[in-house]
Amino acid sequence: MEALCKELTDTYNTNVLDNEKNKLIQEEFMKTATQYRDSGKGKSVLMNLIYNHFSPDVKKPEPLFIGGPMDLTVHWSKTHKKIIYIFGEHHSGKIDCFRFTKKTDIESDVPGAKIMSAEYFFKELSRTTDCFIDFLFEIPATEMKSKGYHDDFDPYIGKKNIRLSKLFDNFKGCINYPTRSEKICRLSRVHYFDSRYSDKGSEFKGENILSSFRIEIQNIITHLDPSAYAVAYKRLLEQKSEFIQIFVQFNSSNDRNILQFLISQVKQNKYINKELGRFDANNQFRLLIDEFIQEENKTIMDTYKLLWKKESETILKFMSQSGKDSPTITEFENSVSHIYNSLIGVNTIVSDAYLLSRLFKNFDLTQMEEKAYQGATDQPAKATNVIIYAGSSHADKYRLFLKNKLDFEQIAETGLKKNTSSRFMHCIDMKTIPQPFFNSWPPVGYIDKQTKAFIPPKGNFTHFLSKFFT
Repeated sequence: MEALCKELTDTYNTNVLDNEKNKLIQEEFMKTATQYRDSGKGKSVLMNLIYNHFSPDVKKPEPLFIGGPMDLTVHWSKTHKKIIYIFGEHHSGKIDCFRFTKKTDIESDVPGAKIMSAEYFFKELSRTTDCFIDFLFEIPATEMKSKGYHDDFDPYIGKKNIRLSKLFDNFKGCINYPTRSEKICRLSRVHYFDSRYSDKGSEFKGENILSSFRIEIQNIITHLDPSAYAVAYKRLLEQKSEFIQIFVQFNSSNDRNILQFLISQVKQNKYINKELGRFDANNQFRLLIDEFIQEENKTIMDTYKLLWKKESETILKFMSQSGKDSPTITEFENSVSHIYNSLIGVNTIVSDAYLLSRLFKNFDLTQMEEKAYQGATDQPAKATNVIIYAGSSHADKYRLFLKNKLDFEQIAETGLKKNTSSRFMHCIDMKTIPQPFFNSWPPVGYIDKQTKAFIPPKGNFTHFLSKFFT
């Protein structure tokens, strides 16, 4: 019995109870959970998960189609004891599930609906789940020392229709310290992972020089007429001379110097630095993440170094205005635009490294209740039941990392056969994905065939459970 309870508290996946064939045991777990789950004492989160697992009145969502993402994969590792669902999307607010069905009168975004938007599906799943879920969303970071996002912070002004904006609005309350302990948030942990950007005094700010540069250029493109871009770019580099260092670095003929600059943009990010610092220097995950940072930046450098050198030289010459062969303002504008566009890939590595460090961290529960909120220790110390929602390029990187670095098995997929047309898909057909999510432990098809028969404990089982939950 101790082994069963240990696995339950390690994973917070109540499907482990289904592996015990004695119905009396399951009935006693349900009886105890029903009696004490709303008492405010003991492991109320775990008791509510058990109640959701056994109660016929609680139905986890099982849509035929999920609107928003373009693909989904499911990954499992017996070694690391993790089930990970990875959604990839083309950032948009579109839902085109009509491309899968001719029916036009299908109800959506209500309990039991056959079509659900991703944001509604996640909200409904977090309400009805019988497993403690770690959600990782591609949304910006809070201020490092803050208790959450400022009330008036909105990183999606002007693009409120996109799915990430809706996820941000739906789940920011479960990130903010003052509200993350509310009942609606207690059955999951919600993580941001886009540490390229953060809420700084209610403003959307970059967390390194490359992120800051991209924000400034994006603001110019968004708010000015194209005829004014060149002058605005020049004024920006005059007023914020630190951006000149980007072009100085990229103008180097020494690949090692360029690579170290790129790596520094990741490693010196305070969010990544904090999370990686939690690992021992020789920790397996720390070493693999460091290797990932090195490899990804090397690939980016090899792809763009010739472009960077050419365009940086043009920008530096124009800004110095030395000699008769100075570039024209049009050449300068084009060079800034080319560098701006090339930095998308560099910047994504910041988000990726932060996600991986959160995905494999051990949460220190020893002082969490004192530092966070009452009952905060009623959660697993590791992310075991995981959902990642990210841009498609991010999602593909995580799939490769799990497969190539850690030997995770991909056990289900949908939408990976990319549409050959120019149109992106904004809906996935769920018929190849076992539902409901997290419906067994281990996942169906990976259950250990050598599981021993259950031996009932001696003594008063009800008394044992009441002690276990307190």
